[in-house]
Amino acid sequence: MPHSSFRLRLADRVHVPPLWHPVDEHITVIAGTFYMGMGEKLEESAAKAMPAGTYGFMPKDMRHFGWAEGTTIIQIHGIGPFKTNWVDPAGKPTPN
Repeated sequence: MPHSSFRLRLADRVHVPPLWHPVDEHITVIAGTFYMGMGEKLEESAAKAMPAGTYGFMPKDMRHFGWAEGTTIIQIHGIGPFKTNWVDPAGKPTPN
């Protein structure tokens, strides 16, 4: 099985809209604080803070969302082809 791994650098208060993956997702916070919650709607009160050094696991097909507090770097890794599916494809982020 192929292994997928990449890092994201997020600016302060950048939000990641609700999404899901067809494989399990492993998240490690390298720097800053990443907030992550489960559900099909971004609800800040439902999220948990993940400070630098924190590891998180999101099972495949679980709808989830997140955002950064301060400049934040996260590493995302998984086994198999890693694809992002947006709960609302019209609301997906676009590169600047």
